[in-house]
Amino acid sequence: MVKQELILWRYQIKTNFLILCLPLFFLGMSAMGEYLDFQYSREILLFVVFPLLAFPVIGIMNQIGSLTQKELMITLPVQPWLFGVIRPLIISSFYAGAVMLTAYKLWLGKTGAEVFAAAFFFMLLTATLITIFKNSAFGICLALAYLFMGTFTGGSGQSSLYIMQWYRPKPSTNPDDFMTAQLIAGFVCCLINVYFIKKRSRFHILKE
Repeated sequence: MVKQELILWRYQIKTNFLILCLPLFFLGMSAMGEYLDFQYSREILLFVVFPLLAFPVIGIMNQIGSLTQKELMITLPVQPWLFGVIRPLIISSFYAGAVMLTAYKLWLGKTGAEVFAAAFFFMLLTATLITIFKNSAFGICLALAYLFMGTFTGGSGQSSLYIMQWYRPKPSTNPDDFMTAQLIAGFVCCLINVYFIKKRSRFHILKE
């Protein structure tokens, strides 16, 4: 099983190289804050890197979100915990860790853990929306809509799941509460993935 997973990850990197590397490329630009304008580097992290975090999820969830493989996904045997938990956790932890290290450099460590939780939750939310709708395009559009709605409204209606709390915090709030809620919500998203993958033949929210 481990060998098969390594082969799959190698295949994913080879076939989805561009979308996997785009967030890392702009993370590198953002990390060069000491050579560029400091505020400019922060804006890259906020308005470019975070939205791009949704795209690596497409690569790892392509068997679920691909319209051309929808029938195969429904009929062939699938391991729900592998598809719904392990793979999304691996990819979200990797990218969230990279974003956290960049934020740690730019903000001198003040927001590192908060950024990790926000990126972790956002990527797992994207994976869950793709799983529910069995459509990568629809899932990623909903995830980006949620992200930008919170960004431009200051988290109105999103409570502790306001992703940009680390950058534009709500007044009189405890950052630790947001971080904890988003980490828990990320794991809940994984459980939702498992449920919808197990019941994939019954739920068809988007009709052909």
